[in-house]
Amino acid sequence: MPTSNPYAIVHFIEKLMELKPQSILDVGPGFGKYGFLAREYLEVWFWRIKKSEWKIRIDCLEAYEPYISVVHKYIYDNIYIGDVREFPLHTLPNYDVIIFSDVIEHMEKDAGKKVLARLYDKADKAVLVSTPAEWYGATRGRSPDDFESHVCYWAPEEILTIYKNTEIIYSGSEKGKKTYLAVIKKDS
Repeated sequence: MPTSNPYAIVHFIEKLMELKPQSILDVGPGFGKYGFLAREYLEVWFWRIKKSEWKIRIDCLEAYEPYISVVHKYIYDNIYIGDVREFPLHTLPNYDVIIFSDVIEHMEKDAGKKVLARLYDKADKAVLVSTPAEWYGATRGRSPDDFESHVCYWAPEEILTIYKNTEIIYSGSEKGKKTYLAVIKKDS
């Protein structure tokens, strides 16, 4: 399903506005929500309404090409297709901020650690990771691709153990709606 828990949205926007990125990579954009919100609050909010006025490069990397729509083609400067576990990230430029929202729980723990390390290396300011704050057990996705199954739970402490300069922000209060945003900042 090309969507994610809505409860962390306000925190994403606040952190993006605080970080003031000039470039963003949205990994696993799904419906394109965070790219759209980044455009709105980093461009349109400052009266850069027309695409020709936009100053921030916002790219995405989507594993499942059928999710790409006219929204993506309008919002994102570059759209890359591929599985982040295998995608040659070294061919891309560095980004101020990398968004990794509701993706890490779809891969095995070792693969998730490797991907997160590669994304951290490509980020100049921060990696924003959002994932469920509770484990409900493994689930199979209902979409025709194999990128939707939840296979692994990431406790916030696991990310804090690997990346010391991390802020954890919780949102959602009901079972099934709890999520957290890990703002993994680069060491200055």
